[in-house]
Amino acid sequence: MVSTPHDAVPAMTMKQPDTPQPVSVSGKSDPAKSSGDAVPPKVDGGGMAPGWGGNLKLRTLSAVPALVVVLAVIGLVPTWAVGVIVLAVGSYGMYEFHDLFSDVANRPIRREWAITAAAVVGLGALVWGLPGLSLSLFASVVGLAAIFWFADTEESVGGVAPVGTAVFGLILIPWSVSHLGLIHGLTGGPGMLALLVVVVSLNDSLAYLVGSLFGSRLLLPRVSPKKTVEGALAGLAGGVAGGLLVWIWLLGFAQSPGLWESLVLAMALAVIAQMGDLMESKLKRIAGVRESGRLLPGHGGLLDRIDGYLLAGPVLYYYLLVSAPGA
Repeated sequence: MVSTPHDAVPAMTMKQPDTPQPVSVSGKSDPAKSSGDAVPPKVDGGGMAPGWGGNLKLRTLSAVPALVVVLAVIGLVPTWAVGVIVLAVGSYGMYEFHDLFSDVANRPIRREWAITAAAVVGLGALVWGLPGLSLSLFASVVGLAAIFWFADTEESVGGVAPVGTAVFGLILIPWSVSHLGLIHGLTGGPGMLALLVVVVSLNDSLAYLVGSLFGSRLLLPRVSPKKTVEGALAGLAGGVAGGLLVWIWLLGFAQSPGLWESLVLAMALAVIAQMGDLMESKLKRIAGVRESGRLLPGHGGLLDRIDGYLLAGPVLYYYLLVSAPGA
């Protein structure tokens, strides 16, 4: 929106009022109707777009060292330590999820209850593995429902919505990311977790970079106003390249996947990671925000960085259980 500067208004001329920005019910700017809907400029000749810099430059340059650190953690620390990290990620992710919907939900569940339930889910997976993950999720859902409904005096259908929102958050975030720790504990798990991390990271980075510089066709504007077809295709190519790199890296190790398995799995994980990204984008549109938080400068909140793992993590874990039952 371009407004006329005050000092440039001629005498006896009425200044046109600024058009107000659409605001959601929560009072937050609606990203679906803001200037962010514009498609990034397409660049002919393959040169850098004039917009290279800011968040694009920071996010691109920080991706490599972040990936190296994560891979070092996967390869060097024991499974229980990975589980502790995953527990912390799931709990903080639930904190962001609660804040996303605290303004738009009717009488939301208290933040400390939601975070405690998320920690219980992660703790169950850390201590007892898959059975513990299932049991702790069930206990957290029952506990949240009991605390909220017995403490609430309003008897109406509206009392179901806060519990439903919290349960959705528990499944989407702590339950989903807990599978990353479970993958690490499988036979050959660290290598497969490294495959997932490299695929999701390259998919995310290349999709963002190519989409920002060369994107011209919107992918799903009703879900995410900035994601482009060009970016999605670049992300898929990056994911397959990541699968090839990890296959080369794991050559000679026991339980290393074959070449075709690595490439097909990488393609599937890249597609599923983009689905998780789009799902989180839709949640942000519902909440009326552009980013899930401000934890990571240039990257937004934690959910903005782990959205690719929310669906891909469980899919990889159960694929490994089915394909190698003795793992």
